[in-house]
Amino acid sequence: MRLSSLGTISIALPLLFFATLPFAHGLHEAKRVLVIHSYHAGYSFTMEEHRGIEEGLQKEKLKVELFTHFLDAKRFDINIRFREIARYLSSLYKTYTFDLVIATDNDALNFVVQYRSTLFPKTPIVFCGINDYSPDLLRGEQGITGVAEVVALKETIDLARSLFPDRDHLVFLIDNTSTGTALRREIARVQKSYPFSLTFIYLRLGLLSFSEIKELLRKYQGKSIVFPLQLNQDRDGRVYDVAEALEEVRRTTQDPLFTVTDPHYRLGVIGGKITLPYYQGLAAGNMAARILKGEDPATIPVQTETYSPYIFDYRYLEAYHIPLKSLPEGSQIIHRPPSIWERYSETIPYILILLVAETVTILLLIDALRRNKQFQTMLQRLVKEKEMLIREVNHRVKNNLSTVKSLLSIQKSSSSDPSVLEALGEAENRIHSISLTHRLLYGSLNSKTIDLRTYLEELISGIRDSFQTEKRGVTIQLEVPQVQMEADIIRNIGLIVNEAVTKALKHAFNGGGGNIRIQVFQLQRGTQQQKERKNTALVPRNTPSQWVLIIEDDGKGIPEDKPKSSDSLGFTIMESLSETLKGVLTIDRVHPGTNRPGTRITVEFPRS
Repeated sequence: MRLSSLGTISIALPLLFFATLPFAHGLHEAKRVLVIHSYHAGYSFTMEEHRGIEEGLQKEKLKVELFTHFLDAKRFDINIRFREIARYLSSLYKTYTFDLVIATDNDALNFVVQYRSTLFPKTPIVFCGINDYSPDLLRGEQGITGVAEVVALKETIDLARSLFPDRDHLVFLIDNTSTGTALRREIARVQKSYPFSLTFIYLRLGLLSFSEIKELLRKYQGKSIVFPLQLNQDRDGRVYDVAEALEEVRRTTQDPLFTVTDPHYRLGVIGGKITLPYYQGLAAGNMAARILKGEDPATIPVQTETYSPYIFDYRYLEAYHIPLKSLPEGSQIIHRPPSIWERYSETIPYILILLVAETVTILLLIDALRRNKQFQTMLQRLVKEKEMLIREVNHRVKNNLSTVKSLLSIQKSSSSDPSVLEALGEAENRIHSISLTHRLLYGSLNSKTIDLRTYLEELISGIRDSFQTEKRGVTIQLEVPQVQMEADIIRNIGLIVNEAVTKALKHAFNGGGGNIRIQVFQLQRGTQQQKERKNTALVPRNTPSQWVLIIEDDGKGIPEDKPKSSDSLGFTIMESLSETLKGVLTIDRVHPGTNRPGTRITVEFPRS
């Protein structure tokens, strides 16, 4: 017997679990179970099946002595070695009698059925992971049951076609293992339910080299959907693991990839209705436990359904512009980026404190107005009292915001994390921008409007002090008219200016000098300026007149390949504020193609 040739094919890994029971106590009472895996140790599909088998047995709290062998059929032609493996197992376990044998995947079942009479006579057999199952696979043997792997090919194909209806070539990548051959038969049966106009293409590793497969993938690119199902050894004899093979496929074609198998769905495909090996192993382990407790295998029917969820990779959904709402209900999404709350969990509580403070202040104002209605006969006095109350409210809001800003300063002084310090600094600037409107309202006789130029001059002065722009050589120019605007509009403009100027100071000049210019002007309908801009998306139709806010710098400019919506919280805030103004936000380069193209942020909003 050539044991050296079998060293890599069959690996004996006896595992005794139920560690809570002493080894020396009642070992002869333990049930002996032999698990024969088609593939090798470390192959994720096999190890997930094995994990499910162990848990299925453990749930029944049986004493089990577990023996495991790997046939390694993914890396070697196992059919020509069946006889040698049978002799090896016969010699290895000549003094052992097994109470049950579990076979995973097609090669192991074929082996166990073929040599049952000599190796495991009358021993119950449970299988799982069997593709293209039919009773003929059992060759008339009795006392065999298990879990058939019925992959959701049709459901996945239908889903892929609904997402890419213009593609009429379905390309299936399979190998020459027993599992791959069984999958090819299943695909052929499914093919009969589709019209002849839909082309099914089978690319088989073992019959083709990987270079030939890649050449064919390029040939069909642009009109195909690719289904990598089984990837093993090509015709040249090179063995690929799943991750390596899928990486080669992704580098070769830009066509969408779908699958029904594990671990393929985690390694670079859009997704599909996935057959999970753990649940097949768990079902097989449960069946094995029932048989070990005395149940007749003939009374346990072959199971054809296990948990198979729709699973999709968020990265590739984004890459192919597939909206989540187009996916089946209950779909699982992997690699989804963290939410806004998860990303900014340290900053959001401070914003919530600010909102609570403003809410409390508004409630106080509402209560004051309700009580003032009792003095209707003294209308003039009521008006004066109302003005005083509003000024007092602004004073209180200003004080509350100053308190919050002080809390943020204290928090900054107790932290050394640069990201935390940056987030707290941004929060301070935003609070200062809001607080400034209330301070100006408090100091004005008019409780509804603020002078735009005065407000922005004070806002920019605070930013200059905060960032020490004179020492850095950065000049901030204001070209803003003296015009009265409503406090809410001023507040939104101030927050946008604060976000834009802060971003420019932090990112535009790489620590050097530069210029920032802030402009506010009004466009009248029918003017030459608006006629020159009428073909752009900046000017809403049927708008009589509108304001234009422009903040531009002469720095390094925004990256051309980076969408502004994914850049930072600051851009998200500016977009939200622009929508509040019922305006349109655009971001572009001032002088594209130069060493310092600069960045221009434009907000156009209607005049109230």
